[in-house]
Amino acid sequence: MKTQIDQNGHPLGFYDPNIHKQIPDSAIDIPDADYQAHISGDLRQRVGDQWVPYSPPPIPLADHDEPIANAAADEIDAVCDGVYTRSASRTARYSQKYAEALEYRTAGYPDPVPAGYRYLASTEATARGLTVPELADLIIARAEAFDQVGAAAEAARAELPGAVVAAATVADKQTAADIIVDRIRTLSVQLGS
Repeated sequence: MKTQIDQNGHPLGFYDPNIHKQIPDSAIDIPDADYQAHISGDLRQRVGDQWVPYSPPPIPLADHDEPIANAAADEIDAVCDGVYTRSASRTARYSQKYAEALEYRTAGYPDPVPAGYRYLASTEATARGLTVPELADLIIARAEAFDQVGAAAEAARAELPGAVVAAATVADKQTAADIIVDRIRTLSVQLGS
């Protein structure tokens, strides 16, 4: 087996003369035992004429901050999206339903439902096994839950970077992010969303 190495003696690629027809002139021999160890995760480095075990330096602790915080922020967004919508068009419709439900409730839940109430006059209440007033209250409750979760989510997103940066280890950084995300999940569940 042959390999090319960089200026630090780290293999850049491997060439099997039985497979590869073109092998760079700078490729050197690597014993099968060292090749097998290297590809199995026990990395090797060429020092002088010897192949020796090599441990790459650890990733700097701060390099973990942004990926952990971003993943947690994505989880918070998913919780918020799950409260009542995952699409812009559905959000727009829900905003209209909310306005209609508030107006209907303020009017004292008139029966029959006035014709101008496009959403409440539909068959949605019946399909859900609800009365129209129950549907109106559900729409309002979901929108209010979204507002509460949304406000808490924005505060949590603002808190994430500082909490992750302040943690001393990668595990602590992940735990700090998980705690913040779990608070939003718990709030979402408590609000019945």
